[in-house]
Amino acid sequence: MLFLLLSFVFVSGHGLANARMCNGLRGLCSLKLSEVTLAGTHNSGSGFDGDLLYGIGTPASSCFYRNQGKSITEQLDLGIRYFDIDSCWHTKHQTAYTCHSNAYGGSIAKFLRQVDEWMKKNRNEVVVLHFNRDYGENNDPTRIGKNIINQLKRYWNPTEMRLRNKKLSVQTDFDATLGDAIAKNQRIYIIMHQNLSEQSESWLFSHNYVGYTWHPMSFIESAGCSSLAEKVAENCYHEARRQLVRLDLYLSYGLCINDLASWCNTKIRSSAQECRKNARERARTVSFIVVDYAGLGSGRDVVKVAREENLKNILFFR
Repeated sequence: MLFLLLSFVFVSGHGLANARMCNGLRGLCSLKLSEVTLAGTHNSGSGFDGDLLYGIGTPASSCFYRNQGKSITEQLDLGIRYFDIDSCWHTKHQTAYTCHSNAYGGSIAKFLRQVDEWMKKNRNEVVVLHFNRDYGENNDPTRIGKNIINQLKRYWNPTEMRLRNKKLSVQTDFDATLGDAIAKNQRIYIIMHQNLSEQSESWLFSHNYVGYTWHPMSFIESAGCSSLAEKVAENCYHEARRQLVRLDLYLSYGLCINDLASWCNTKIRSSAQECRKNARERARTVSFIVVDYAGLGSGRDVVKVAREENLKNILFFR
């Protein structure tokens, strides 16, 4: 009954809210990015194109380097709407790649192409691409960033003509509602670490908008990830001083990454609930719930929990 009631929550001022869903719920159409919760993947490109490879073409250990088991298209189909991207420079191919440390996951070009194709088929969805502070070893971050920005422009540059014709574009207004973003077809938010960007583009939102709750912890220290879940939930209060609160629910080492994920992904709901309580004290919400191996076992819960949090967000913010 509560779900049916909340699914039909409308707010005046946006005709779109009465006509369409926004990321699966009508009530989200009147909320800003900082007022919604998105299911996310940690190191989203580390595994999207199959096994990771070293520069000479030798397979890198999936145990230590692979964070996800699905392509970007499959992650989107699952319900992932926030993508945390480690980037690096592929010397042989002379272009930006996704990576994990010194292992290549796949080209940024292929990553963006999958996002573009999926978004054009799913008109009522908003996503966030976050090019973060991890950009590989011995790399020139500005070269990586320039390459990524040029590729982003080729796909979604918000030129006057593109905006007039309502072609899929990046979002330029951080405070736009999801309804406005969908109405104008500016449905892709880009967050980029300052080390990657010397260019001043109006649509590059600062990495400093995001409050990380990440805490380095081994499996043995984590008591089956319970201690980590408690720690990152506590960190939500401090990080809620920023516009966006990111719940980082993944361990650093101790087992293979997929095994670590199998423990931590059982804590998604309880950790998100505690994070929300702490963030609410600063009138914030859990913006991104970020996990390894989304879709594997209880990793599917990240999408369910994000939806549950959004039902609460609708009531809280409106």
